[in-house]
Amino acid sequence: MLRDPGNIELYVTDDGLAVKVKSYAPPGGSKAPLTQKQITGRLKKVGIRIDIDHELINAVVAKAAAGSDITGLTVLKGKVPLKKGTLYFKPRGNPEFPVFKGMVIGSMEKHDQDVPGVDVFAQKVLPENSTRSTQSFKVGSGCVLDKESNQILARGYGQVLNSSLEVKVKPLFRISPDKTRITSIIFHSDFQGESITPERIVQSLTEMKLGSSIDHKSIEAALSKAYQTRAPQIAVVARGKPALDGRDGYFDPSEAVKPPDVNDQDVNVRVNFREQSIFRSIVQGTVLGRLYPPEKGQDGLDVFGNTISAQPGKDSPIQPGKNVEVLDSGDVSALISGLVVLDNSQISVLDFLSINGDVDYNTGNIRLDSGSVEIKGSIKEGFSVKSPEHVLVHKNIEEAQVLAGGNVEVSFGIVMKGSGKIKAGGLVRCKFAENAVIQAGGNIIFSSNLNNCQVSCTGVVSSTGKGIVIGGKISAEDHLELGQIGSDYGVKTDVFAGPRQKNVSKLQDEKTKLIKHHKEIKEILVQQAMQSKTGGLNDQQKQRTKELMETYNTIQNRIKKMDRLILEKSTDSVDPQKHYVLVKNIAYPGTTIHIAGKQLKIHEPIRSARFFFDPSKDAVVWS
Repeated sequence: MLRDPGNIELYVTDDGLAVKVKSYAPPGGSKAPLTQKQITGRLKKVGIRIDIDHELINAVVAKAAAGSDITGLTVLKGKVPLKKGTLYFKPRGNPEFPVFKGMVIGSMEKHDQDVPGVDVFAQKVLPENSTRSTQSFKVGSGCVLDKESNQILARGYGQVLNSSLEVKVKPLFRISPDKTRITSIIFHSDFQGESITPERIVQSLTEMKLGSSIDHKSIEAALSKAYQTRAPQIAVVARGKPALDGRDGYFDPSEAVKPPDVNDQDVNVRVNFREQSIFRSIVQGTVLGRLYPPEKGQDGLDVFGNTISAQPGKDSPIQPGKNVEVLDSGDVSALISGLVVLDNSQISVLDFLSINGDVDYNTGNIRLDSGSVEIKGSIKEGFSVKSPEHVLVHKNIEEAQVLAGGNVEVSFGIVMKGSGKIKAGGLVRCKFAENAVIQAGGNIIFSSNLNNCQVSCTGVVSSTGKGIVIGGKISAEDHLELGQIGSDYGVKTDVFAGPRQKNVSKLQDEKTKLIKHHKEIKEILVQQAMQSKTGGLNDQQKQRTKELMETYNTIQNRIKKMDRLILEKSTDSVDPQKHYVLVKNIAYPGTTIHIAGKQLKIHEPIRSARFFFDPSKDAVVWS
C-alpha cells in the first residue's frame, strides 16, 4: 500500500499490473489541491520502474479538481501479458495519419505464442501468472469488423487509436454545439500513404448530408498548407448561418431629462440614467425620450440545413409609468408638470412640492401625504422633511431628520452632529457625509468621503470618486466598493458586508418557556385521561380537558414555528462571490472587516485588495 504524505492513498493491484487510488480526501484549510507532481513523486519513491503515463495521471487530477470521486481510478498501467491464441489488432498503415470510410485499417490476428507482460516494477509477467491474459480484444467505436475477411474497416473520416485491448477510430470532424460549424484536422496524407485531395474530404462531408454548407475554399487552403508544411492543419470545413437574435427594446432619454454637464466630482455626473433614479423638473408636454420596440431577429441554418430559430428581442427594461404617455412616434411625453423619476424600471412624472430655497423657519417642517419634494436650497439644522416618495436636495442636509419612501438625493453633503438621521426606502446619494446616520432600502452612493458615519443599506455601498471612509460603521447586505478605509492615524473603522448575524437568544428563551408550559399541560392531560378510565369526568372537567387539548396543540405548533425561525435566523448563507469589500486604494490599520460573523483586523496597510469570507478557512481573507 502506498500512502501519500498529503491526502491520497494508492495501492498496487495483486497482479502488479496497475496502481490505483485506494482513498482520497479533498484538501481543506491551507492544504494544496492534488497535483500530478504529488502522484508521480510518490510513484518514484516506491520503486516504480516503467514509464509514467502523464496523460492518465492528468485525467485523475482533473477529476479530483472537479470534485468527482476518484476512488478506484488507475494512475499507472503495466503491459498485460497475452496467451497464445489471444486476438490482437494488426494495423495496415500509419496511425499518425487519418482513415476514410471503408478503408481497411487492419485485421484481427491471433498470437502464435505467449507474449509476456511487464508489471509496474518492470518485472516480466508470464501469461500463466496473470488473470488478465485471456481478456478479449474489442473493436470499438468508429470501425467495424468484417467477419468474412477478418478485416477491420473505418466507418468515417478519423484517426486510428489502438491499445492492447481495443482499436477504435476517433472522428476528426467536430460539430459546434449550435451546429453552425464543423471543424476538422486536415492532413496531406492518409493512413495508407495516399495523398488526400479536396474531393475526398468533400465526399466524407457529403455523406453526412451537409450539401451547400461545405466550405470548399477553406478545405483547399488547409490542404495546400498541409502539403507545404507536412503538418496537420485545423480548418472550418462546413459553415451554417447562425441565428441573429432580435435587438432588445430600449429607452433613449431626451436632453430634457439627462443630467447636466458638471464637474466630474459632482454626484450627478455619475448617475446612470438606465439604472438609477433621476430627478428633473419638467413642464407638461415635455418629451422625456423615445421608446424603441424590440426586434424579431433573423432565423439561421445549421450545417445540415435545419432552421435555427432566432430569439426575439425583449421589451425595453424601462417602461412608461405614472403620468406619461407613449405617442405613435414612440416619444414618451409628460401628461403633467412635475418631477421626472426613473425608478423600478419605469419612467414617471410625479406630483412634487418645490421649495425655492431652504427648509428653515420660513417653511417649517415639511410633511407630504403624497408625491415628492424638491428643495432648491438646504435642509437646516433641527428641521425635518417627510415624503412618501422622493426627496431631492440641491445643497446640503444639516443635522435634520429626513424620511423618504423612495430615494434621497443630495447634490452636496450631509452634515450631522448626532441627532439627525436619514432613512430612505430606496437609495441615498450624496457627495460627502459627516457624523451622519443613514439607512437605505437600496444602495448608498457617495463620491468624496464618509467621516464617522453610521451607515447601513440592503444593497451596495459604493463610491464614484475618491470614496474615503474614516471612522464609524458602514454596512451593506450585498457588498462594498470603496476607495480608502481608515487613515494613517489608525482611526477605528468597522465595515460589514453581507447579512448581519442575527441574535437568536430571545427566540431560544421563548422556546424554552413554551416547552416547559407544553410539558405541564401534557402532565395534566395524562392525569385526566387516567381519571376518565377509572371514575369518568363530569361535563365541566370534559370542557376543561377540551380547552387544554386545544392549548396543547397551539403551543406545539408555536414550538415548531419557533424552530423554523431559529434555524432561519441562525443560518445566513454567505456567497463569497456576492458579499465582499473591495478597496481600490488603501485599507489602513484600525480597520476591521466583518463578513459572515467573522472579522479581520488590519494591522498593516493593505493596498488594492478584495476582502471576502473563505468557507474552507472559516475566516475573512483578502486577495
